[in-house]
Amino acid sequence: MRHIQGQSEIQPRYISIGGLRTLLSVGKTTAEKIGADSGAKVKIGKRSLYNIDKVMAYMESLEE
Repeated sequence: MRHIQGQSEIQPRYISIGGLRTLLSVGKTTAEKIGADSGAKVKIGKRSLYNIDKVMAYMESLEE
């Protein structure tokens, strides 16, 4: 098997509510509230995705 140099894993910028729940270790309602409060929610058709960078910045601002 050939090794491809410089190949790295792609990190998503947006995740679903399920991914957000896993990332934050919270329930669905709390994840939706954090996503909305952080301004990270993006609607694409019927699907809602959340910007990881915005969520993490919001969470860090709560620590201060």
